[in-house]
Amino acid sequence: MSDDIFVFQIGANDLTEIVLGLEVERAGARCIEAGRPARDDALDHGIPQSAAVLLVGVIGVGSTAGRFFLGGLADRLGRPLSFLAMFAGMGFSFVIWLFSASLWELGVFAFVYGVFYGGFVALAPAVVIDYFGGRNASSLIGILYTSVAFGTLIGPTAAGFAFDIRHSYTLPIALSIVAYALATAVLGMTSKAPRSR
Repeated sequence: MSDDIFVFQIGANDLTEIVLGLEVERAGARCIEAGRPARDDALDHGIPQSAAVLLVGVIGVGSTAGRFFLGGLADRLGRPLSFLAMFAGMGFSFVIWLFSASLWELGVFAFVYGVFYGGFVALAPAVVIDYFGGRNASSLIGILYTSVAFGTLIGPTAAGFAFDIRHSYTLPIALSIVAYALATAVLGMTSKAPRSR
């Protein structure tokens, strides 16, 4: 088949594996927009607002560090395994959050989440190119990043409803942990050596 028709040159299973893995991960990440709920959770634990708002910045610092550090490290360790580690790391950060009550504990969560999220953002385009080649990378990356909209649409609203009912972020955090575990398992089961192009 012609290389001009990228939909047909990519096996349906390959695209499904990546989209499913990313969708499950993104649903976990978007189940709670980490910045604002982390700040609100800190306020619920009696941490002053002036200190709690710093958590949003800590996520940003971690994300920047992850993009630089983990992106380069992945080139040496291998991108498929590193990409899997990003999913596991983001899920682990939510476990930290689940058991956090003090500002420093929430700060550890914010930094760890930021680092692994930054690594995910740095690796996603390279992993797409590893698997499918560079010729249609822009289209595929566009599709994958557009898929984030579903998690972004549903996640924060669902987390807000859960908070309104239970007056706690425990349920949305726990559901995010499950989503990250599922994403890690799906990616682990469907990962294979990238195709050589």
